[in-house]
Amino acid sequence: IMNLGAKPVLEQKGPYTYRVRQLPKDIITVSDNHTISYRQPYSAVFQPDMSAGSETDQITALNFAAAAAASVYPPITHGFVNLILNKANASLFQTRTVVELLWGYEDPILKQAQSKDPITGLFY
Repeated sequence: IMNLGAKPVLEQKGPYTYRVRQLPKDIITVSDNHTISYRQPYSAVFQPDMSAGSETDQITALNFAAAAAASVYPPITHGFVNLILNKANASLFQTRTVVELLWGYEDPILKQAQSKDPITGLFY
């Protein structure tokens, strides 16, 4: 993909199975416009006997922050965005553990950009 359109070499991994338990609603707020908002915390416990790998397995996946950067910011700022990507030593792909990809890790791009919350993950 990054090598002049070469086909990527893919390997299927997983499944990685978690038992999820919804916890009681938390921080319930009723607004003036008659809407209710709340936080629904949950717990997730890894089920190794139902998984085809470990949470420490290394996965190479798309770096969402790097891939999205050009479309999130206006074209006039792309030079600055490239500077941040270079300074963070970022690439279009990254290798992380299953735990990091699912539950969160400190993203060097978001940290370099001084984001309010530099943690990212699919279920963070």
